[in-house]
Amino acid sequence: MKKLVTYGSWLTISGLLLIASCQRKSEPALFASDLTYAQPTLETAEGTAIKSSRPGLTGTAPFTFALTSRPATTALSVDTDGVISASEKLAPGTYQVSLTVTNPAGTQSFDNVLAVLVNSKSGVTFVKDVLPITRVNCSFAGCHPNFLKYQEVAGTITKMLDRVQRAKGSSGFMPRERDALTTTQIGTLKQWVADGMKER
Repeated sequence: MKKLVTYGSWLTISGLLLIASCQRKSEPALFASDLTYAQPTLETAEGTAIKSSRPGLTGTAPFTFALTSRPATTALSVDTDGVISASEKLAPGTYQVSLTVTNPAGTQSFDNVLAVLVNSKSGVTFVKDVLPITRVNCSFAGCHPNFLKYQEVAGTITKMLDRVQRAKGSSGFMPRERDALTTTQIGTLKQWVADGMKER
């Protein structure tokens, strides 16, 4: 009789464990969400590699990550933990990084989760870097013909940066009737200011 009770108890316990195990397996996987980096902007100098922290992320593991950037480059990568690396080959400029995360629930996209700013080692100057931008995009009849001159651009750079970062077609957007400046061009203008707005 004692053996029968023990055997029955074992069967009962095993059945409960089996039910509990099945219940756990039936829980739906959660999509990846709330992907954030503690430091949303990485800043480095030309020729110097840098890595982000591991991102905060909720959802059902395991996760896999795929990276895209604007402008596109092969010098940015992401590892299996979501850590983003910028190699020493990344050219000066500002890069907006987006991630695609896949887990058992499916695939989610996260746009512009990290900005990578690479400062020019030699320093940005008006003649070398800024003038080629203003000559093509600003200095034409009906717009800003004086933007070939250092003094004119240096005196209005704050307003210029505001206008070129507005949405195309919105009030005050620059350059008028032309395509928006690229992220790299805007990054060059910002870096020129950061470097002290050198003329040469």
